[in-house]
This record gives sequence, C-alpha cells and structure tokens, in this order.
Amino acid sequence: MTPSDSQPALINKNLPSEVSLAQLADNILKRLTDHNRLVIAISGPPGSGKSTATDALEAMLAQNKEIKVQAVPMDGFHYDNAILQQLGLTQRKGAPDTFDVGGLDAVLNRLTTKKRTQSVAVPVFDRKRDLSLASARLIDNKTNVVLIEGNYLLLKDGPWSQLKKYFDLCVNIPCDEETLRLRLVERWKNLNYDDPTANLKVELNDMPNAKLIIRESGFADIILKWNKSNS
Repeated sequence: MTPSDSQPALINKNLPSEVSLAQLADNILKRLTDHNRLVIAISGPPGSGKSTATDALEAMLAQNKEIKVQAVPMDGFHYDNAILQQLGLTQRKGAPDTFDVGGLDAVLNRLTTKKRTQSVAVPVFDRKRDLSLASARLIDNKTNVVLIEGNYLLLKDGPWSQLKKYFDLCVNIPCDEETLRLRLVERWKNLNYDDPTANLKVELNDMPNAKLIIRESGFADIILKWNKSNS
C-alpha cells in the first residue's frame, strides 16, 4: 500500500474526532496492510447525506490504484412490501424492525471471514421501484475496503448492536432535525408524492426514525464533517 504522507486524524478513546472526508480517507488508508480487509460503518439519520458521502469516499479511496473499495448499503436489507403487509408494518417501512438484520449479520460475517476465497453477493435497494434486488452487487474477494452505509448500524440495542463486532471503524454523520425534515420532504416529492403526502410521510415515519437514531445510536470513532449542500 502507498497511502498519502499526511497524518491521519487521531482518534481520542473518549471523544470521537471530527474529520473531513479527505481526513477520513487518509485514516482508512493508514490502517490498511497488504492482507487485511477493513469494514467501515457509516451511519446517521435519514437525510443526513450518508449515501452521497459514501459515494464520495469510495471515489476518493479508489484514486489509490493499489486498493479496491466497494459499498454495501444497509437499505438492501429492507423487508419486501409483501412481508411488511404480512407483519402489519407497511406504514412503518424504514423503521428498525422493517429490516432483515439477521441477513445483514450473515453477510457481514461472510465479508469479514479471514478466508476470502469467494466473492459475496449483496442486495441493493431500488428506491424508485420501492424494493430490494437480491444479489444485485458482487463484493469481490479481493476488495480491501468495504463501506457499510445505513441508518441503524450504531444502535445500542439488539439486534442491531450485534453488528458492531464486524466494524473496524464507526463513522457518524450528524445533521440537525430541521435540515433533515426539509431534505426528506424533498426526497418524497422527487418520487412524485404531492406536498401533503410527502409531509405526512416525513412526520409520521421518517422524523420519528431520525430522532430514534440521534437518541439511541452508540459511540462512533469519528464524526464526519460533511457539507450539507453536498447531500
């Protein structure tokens, strides 16, 4: 590996460090050896810019031609709408209990095994079609950095809390509630929902989920200073 010469952000054991995207990328590169794989959890409330930040981090890391980096979005583990209807959870889609946490745990277990002889297929969520596509992305067995991105990765309570053992670094993207609300309403409007319906979805489901994440997420190693205008 040939990481950059600049120093990585130091991580205080008691307080998370605030870093820029470039500092986070440099920190990850400094941790790599020729044989290890790093799994980086990137968490934050809906609308905080996780997907955009993860894409930008992936592109930044990929500039180093000696490593391979891929992302695994947690949203791929959404229960199908048919299952949600069965469980009476249709209106709560996106809440912690509407995800296949066991499936995510099994995938993370495969991704972190020391014997990486096979690639691992992971699901990907199609927001426009509102469904998860099974085995839609292949994580190559030679991938050095896996970026796991999602809302509930750092929740303190089970079953989500069981995932933390797989993460080499936990990153949180904070965002104030008013900004989240505006972004989430705009997200629903971009999916062709009218203003009243978009606002209702945000107030009844998205914002309660966001407040839960802000209140109940555990310790992160790093706070990512992410430009709000980028998300």
